[in-house]
Amino acid sequence: MAIGVGVIGLGMAVQPHMRALRDLERGGRVRIIGGYAPSEARRATFSTTWQAPVFVTQDALLETPGLDLVLVLTPPGAHLPVALAAIAAGKHLIIEKPLELSVARGEALVATAKSAGVRCGVCLQHRFRPAALRLKAALDNGALGEPLSASASIRWWRDAAYFAQPDEA
Repeated sequence: MAIGVGVIGLGMAVQPHMRALRDLERGGRVRIIGGYAPSEARRATFSTTWQAPVFVTQDALLETPGLDLVLVLTPPGAHLPVALAAIAAGKHLIIEKPLELSVARGEALVATAKSAGVRCGVCLQHRFRPAALRLKAALDNGALGEPLSASASIRWWRDAAYFAQPDEA
């Protein structure tokens, strides 16, 4: 049975997620219910680009029959209120990283989801890349011995402006 997916936040992260959702939709694994953003311009672009329904309010999307899961793509500081609304509506969540901008807000989100029996995951798409899968296989089959310690450094860097996007995603 296909999972009904709605998208909240139609800004810079929507394109790769919608490509993935379209692939899953073709395979019968999901049904794209539609998207919501406070910005009328972003809703129009989303509708035109993806030929998908849009909702004028977040509540209208959350109340749509058949919606099972909400993909939260809002700017990082706006995840908590969106997630809390989705949890209150009984919808499962996948939230774009970072989960939140502070530990306290992240913990509040997780605690609320747990107490409501709602599943909540954070999008960490790089874990499925070939190098990550090879490393996991090597660890699983003992090819690297027993790990005693590990450290990783990824040279991606985003300045404060990246995380300070307008809340109108």
